[in-house]
Amino acid sequence: MGYFEKTYLVHLLPRFGKINETLLVAKKIYICDLGIKYLFTGERNLGSYFENYVFLKLRKRKELYYLYDGGIELDFVTGDGILIESKFNTEMNEKQKVLFESFKAERKVVIDSVKKLGILDDI
Repeated sequence: MGYFEKTYLVHLLPRFGKINETLLVAKKIYICDLGIKYLFTGERNLGSYFENYVFLKLRKRKELYYLYDGGIELDFVTGDGILIESKFNTEMNEKQKVLFESFKAERKVVIDSVKKLGILDDI
């Protein structure tokens, strides 16, 4: 996986948390070219394509993580305190809403595939 990352085919996103959690737990994998992703996975999950697209827009940030707490995952946390959840034609489930509301962040953003895609320009 390290070779793919060094050649910019994939990006590995660490989990938000303490240093040992960030280093030791599984990282999320995002593909640099959505065409390559399509070759291997087809159209199975359009939500993962949308999340991958949002990641590609955010990847230049120095600190970017995903949030995982109590079996619930939210898509992105930035080093400057922005919590971001991307949704493709769906809404957050109740457990995600609780984590989203309870997490301390400077700003909280839900990026909807239909309504709020333009918000990426402001983040």
